[in-house]
Amino acid sequence: MTQVKLRRLDYKPLDFTATKVDLEIKLDLPVARVKNKIAIKRLNPQASSFVLNGQKLDLLALKINGQDWDKYTLDLVSEVDGFQNLTVDVSSLADASEFTLEVLNEFNLEENESMSGIYLSDQVIVSQCEAEGFRRISFYFDRPDCLAEFTTTIEAKKAYKYLLSNGNLIASGEVDQEWHYAKWHDPFPKPSYLFACVAGNFDLLEDTFVTKSGRQVQLKLFAEPGRLEQIKFAMQAIKRAMKWDEDRFGLEYDLDVFMIVGVGYFNAGAMENKGLNIFNDELLVGCKDTSTDNSLFLIDSVIAHEYFHNWTGDRVTCRDWFQLTLKEGLTVFRDQEYSSDTLDRTVKRIQDAATIQQYQFNEDKGPLSHPIRPDEVESQDNFYTSTVYEKGAEVIRLLHTLIGEENFQKGMKLYFARHDGKAVTCDDFVDAMADASGYNLDHFRLWYSQSGTPVVKVSSNYNADTKTQTLVFKQHTPPTFDQKEKQPLTLALKTQFLTADGRTLTNLESKDGNLVPEVIVFETEQYELELVNVPEELVVVTNLDFTSPVKIEQDLTSADLANIAANCQNFFAKYNAIRTYLNNIVAKNEAKFAQDPRAQLELDQDFKAIYGNLFAQARENASITAEILSLHNTSSLTGNAEKAYNPHAYNSISRAIEEKLCADYHEQLFQLYQELPFREWEYNAKHFGERALRRELIKILSRKPEYEYLVAELYDKATCFTDKFAALTAVFENNLTGLFSLKERYIQEYQEHTICLDRLLGLEIRSARSIEQVKEAVENAKQFSYTKPNSIYLLIGELARNYSLSFTYEWLDFLKELLIQVDKYNPGVSPHICRIFTEYNLYVEPYRSKLLNVIKELLSSQIQFSRNALEILTKGLQASEA
Repeated sequence: MTQVKLRRLDYKPLDFTATKVDLEIKLDLPVARVKNKIAIKRLNPQASSFVLNGQKLDLLALKINGQDWDKYTLDLVSEVDGFQNLTVDVSSLADASEFTLEVLNEFNLEENESMSGIYLSDQVIVSQCEAEGFRRISFYFDRPDCLAEFTTTIEAKKAYKYLLSNGNLIASGEVDQEWHYAKWHDPFPKPSYLFACVAGNFDLLEDTFVTKSGRQVQLKLFAEPGRLEQIKFAMQAIKRAMKWDEDRFGLEYDLDVFMIVGVGYFNAGAMENKGLNIFNDELLVGCKDTSTDNSLFLIDSVIAHEYFHNWTGDRVTCRDWFQLTLKEGLTVFRDQEYSSDTLDRTVKRIQDAATIQQYQFNEDKGPLSHPIRPDEVESQDNFYTSTVYEKGAEVIRLLHTLIGEENFQKGMKLYFARHDGKAVTCDDFVDAMADASGYNLDHFRLWYSQSGTPVVKVSSNYNADTKTQTLVFKQHTPPTFDQKEKQPLTLALKTQFLTADGRTLTNLESKDGNLVPEVIVFETEQYELELVNVPEELVVVTNLDFTSPVKIEQDLTSADLANIAANCQNFFAKYNAIRTYLNNIVAKNEAKFAQDPRAQLELDQDFKAIYGNLFAQARENASITAEILSLHNTSSLTGNAEKAYNPHAYNSISRAIEEKLCADYHEQLFQLYQELPFREWEYNAKHFGERALRRELIKILSRKPEYEYLVAELYDKATCFTDKFAALTAVFENNLTGLFSLKERYIQEYQEHTICLDRLLGLEIRSARSIEQVKEAVENAKQFSYTKPNSIYLLIGELARNYSLSFTYEWLDFLKELLIQVDKYNPGVSPHICRIFTEYNLYVEPYRSKLLNVIKELLSSQIQFSRNALEILTKGLQASEA
């Protein structure tokens, strides 16, 4: 199948647009019938026709101004995906400047397994329209630059107790003894991707929030029956987010009601539909007794993210999907700031930097590389990447660093003043920031159009005679698959200077007589800075707090790294020094562990200094210590790899490092473990840190038989799910066969909690020794379904971390068949499987060829893949041949 490329520069405004939409949706399973009455306005006086998008719809009738209209054509654009174009000719209409179009269509929602448009999630009818799902509901201008005021009437049988849509409820009641209806009006113009429709029977949790102007907003949370207690945390998260957005950004909620619905079958994590957010229930349902701290943190941050979209996404939206980072990068930055203010800023910064370093950097160097504002794509659904979201947020953070909080807030206010109610571009956002702050951001804009990871080489030369130290920062961005030519970018590097004995020197002077700034900013390929009156050679510690999303190359010795880890006042720098040290250990040991998985780990003398000091400071810095210990996980080690690697060697090195820590430090670690208190659960950074450290310590200690009893003891003493699951994880990861009875206890305790059972299934898949064991675990898991996105995400995520099976032919065949199966009904999920194969460039042989051969087999077959999957597989093959 030939793929059609969509290009950013080909954007053309609509000739006709919708200004008001009156939807009537009758949900009469298996069919949904939709009457869409659209007020249309002509924007281009020369235009005489327009195209409405559809997908797998049956057109029943079409009228203009109340009269039947037959001057149209309905074309099938794609047999595989069912895309349709409805072209309406209005050249014979007496007045085509403004008119009313009425379209009547229906579709079978029970046959819609794509989870796009309106579909069934168990017993709930729900919608998902971003990016192009509305065309599965009705023929429409299904693009983000068409903003209209929606009125929606939903009619369904009374078995569906709640009928929900965007905006405020303006009418509801009985149709007859069997049917009822609800009518909603959203006064704020919105694109079709923000439309939402829900019908179902839920538990409802209600509360109120009083805005800063004194308006009372109704808060309503809907979850599957039996989960009322488990959505109370989410309700508090909503109120925290609303208050924070008022305090930090001055943004107030605008409707009378804010609603969130949680459903079990949902491709995405959550969706910011205006006034009616729809969530994957994993990101809504949770409490201390059924969720880990990390899960609750995710619930809190995702609720904040989707709520923050009310302004950065809903009130001001994207002109086209190439501008996706306009709303997503900005809103990720906002939710990161919310989490930083709510819990621990340093820990959050470490975690966000790790996401970039371990995932996004890999995307940059692979076949799917693209800028945060891509220039071309074949499927809009493939825009939802770590680059667009997380790197997009880092670019916003860099902008914030450059102009400062006060100017950033001025820029936000100007942005809303100019563009409220409009669909705009990334350039419009940068324009507002430049105009409000007075900064020239012309060169900064390159971050939006250039792909790849900048590398900054930092060199330093100390002259003892003149007491000067010259620093040279030299940046370059390696070529990527999508772009060969690169230019220097605007960089901001927060920098500190350490003496050999660990003192931080401040107020240093440069040759021009000025104090050296805390943040060094440059936009040239090379930047030099000469320090004067320097008493001794200093260790340069740069890119503290990850102020720019770049890789730093610097000749730091193990002693330098130990100095930073022990003495630098910046905790991010401590973490990053140990991360760099571990990377060096892995590089030194990879070859021999590739030959012998039980090889002796080769370490230098600084290992003891680094870890001895780390554990000595652990009581005061539990959260940071936990983050550092998590660096030993195989997924962290591989994510931080600087070149193609042997995944099995890395897994063996991960095990060897933890065995070494257990052997050398078990007494100190045991003492530290014993001193960690079992507190009553609270949502705060201190308690999170203590439990996170306990999780890492029990995993290390239980490698030694004499400490295995601590695992069962932890399970029994646990005051929250976090500690219980930490114990169970240690059983599986360290293969503590004598404690497998904990699994049966766990099943008995959590048999009614699907999400908890999924967590156990994840451990079983990750520790399976054959694909047959994986299949058996899946078959025995009553909550698992091959049509459920959460199940597929769990399956492929844990299979990727199963180093006993990974890259075996049965592992590859299983994933290949899974892709073929899933892509037939849900092309929103199948790209996640494709990306396992297209990451071949991360690995040495024979792993690289094994993945690449799968891509070749799939593309040479007669299988008709969705455009989502086909684009990713094709790019994977093309990059290997470039």
